Amino acid sequence: MLCYDTCVFRTNDPEVRGKYYAFPNCYGIIDQDDNHPFFKRGDSGSGVYLLHQDKKTNKVLGIGIGIASDTNGSDVTFVCNISEIVRAFNIVIPTEQHAPPAHDVESTLYRR
Repeated sequence: MLCYDTCVFRTNDPEVRGKYYAFPNCYGIIDQDDNHPFFKRGDSGSGVYLLHQDKKTNKVLGIGIGIASDTNGSDVTFVCNISEIVRAFNIVIPTEQHAPPAHDVESTLYRR
């Protein structure tokens, strides 16, 4: 299940125990099946994509930034919205007329 809001979590790290962190404009992806998690520890920084109904095209959703358990015990993956990343790093998205050759784009966009 995908939700969009401010994601808030508390760390159990002994150095900052009890400290809360809030990430505005993030997505939360709640696992529906404990046997098949969407995200695993160590996946931070991975690209997260939405698969179009045609099952051929992807849309960038964002970058996975963490995982935590919700109050029901289900794992929630935090995904930073790609527009926030584009804005923070002042990234310019090229138009089709100025895009690099397809083989360069493919090797960059679909790495995981």
